[in-house]
Amino acid sequence: MPHQIDPSCSFTEGGDCLAKDAFGVHREAQVLAKRGNENAQTEEIYVHFNGFDKRWDRWTNAGQARKFRKHYAKIRKEEKSEKEDVDDKRPRPKRQLDDHQLTLSEVEEKIRDQHEQRTRIKNIQLVHFGEWELETWYYSPYPEEVQHEKKLFVCDRCFYYCNGERRMRAHLHICKLMAPPGRKIYAEGNITIFEVNADTEDPVVKTYTQCLCLFSKLFMDNKTIYFDLREYSFYVLCQSDSSGNLRPAGYFSKQKMEPQHNLSCLVVFPAYFRHGYGLLLIQLSYELSRREGLIAGPEKPLSELGLASYRRYWSWMVIDLLRSMTDRQTIGIDEICVRLGIIDEDVRDTVFDLDLIDPKRDDAISTISTRQLDDLSEKKAKKPSLLLNPKLLKWRGNGKKT
Repeated sequence: MPHQIDPSCSFTEGGDCLAKDAFGVHREAQVLAKRGNENAQTEEIYVHFNGFDKRWDRWTNAGQARKFRKHYAKIRKEEKSEKEDVDDKRPRPKRQLDDHQLTLSEVEEKIRDQHEQRTRIKNIQLVHFGEWELETWYYSPYPEEVQHEKKLFVCDRCFYYCNGERRMRAHLHICKLMAPPGRKIYAEGNITIFEVNADTEDPVVKTYTQCLCLFSKLFMDNKTIYFDLREYSFYVLCQSDSSGNLRPAGYFSKQKMEPQHNLSCLVVFPAYFRHGYGLLLIQLSYELSRREGLIAGPEKPLSELGLASYRRYWSWMVIDLLRSMTDRQTIGIDEICVRLGIIDEDVRDTVFDLDLIDPKRDDAISTISTRQLDDLSEKKAKKPSLLLNPKLLKWRGNGKKT
């Protein structure tokens, strides 16, 4: 059950404070919620650190937080007053509309606001995943019976979840899933990738993909969970441990009915960061769309971490292409899109970021010397640590294995 809120807590919801982050540094934060601590006669506050992503939000002991000094509060009050003065000058709606009179865009905005309110506080703080204990980043719509557990236990084979270590040990004795319930399409070294097609009535596949999405949502903020996943395919990357057991390290999903998108969401689980798996999965998504003869790209918007990975991939691909074309003075944007299988918008953003656009034409880029390409590569487009080997990919267009 959720802890009861103690009205004696000295901080108010929506108020400001200085709270310690995960590294012990006091930062300016907003109080989103408060509760009583079940193990001590103290209060806890849930804070969002101003200017930081929601994944850094956390519960903290109210006794370790500080209130703003008076001159800080005065400055904030003056800023708020100035903003209210500006808002007062804006035109107001002539009448209030009930739900039946709202436009489609207003309904969507209302739904987004309600969703934001419901999901702004992480419902699960820690997750025990295989041999790892991970701090979660975001809210995930797990069932009510496990919503308020401080630690959730998740099987690193099938993503079954429960709220106790004893129950997880019992599950591991009967769990027979040694690999994702799909087709092996790629294997190299200690990496194996499986394609899991959710368009099936197989209860194992349906449960696996739903539980996979719930677990992944703990580390994704800008994606919506759908429990009817029949339109999606999942590409699950597994890492072999020292005993040869396959452990899921991340995946990407793709919606089959949207050929312009080769990736819906991409997640690498925090225990497997800094292995190059994110860029490897991005390479795979483009290789699949190229084999279908498509020019495609990921769904937008991208997360902060996702955008950084994609920019690195796009920059690397453009620079790698230019190395083979130094005998030409200019190259058209359209030609780059066709050669790389990357959509026009992403190519344009990349060449502008690399400052390669032709000053005389906005639909082409100027070639540069090998030395300049090396400098650009070192700064913005280092070669991925893991490269996909297309010869080892057992997959053809329309989801067929070779």
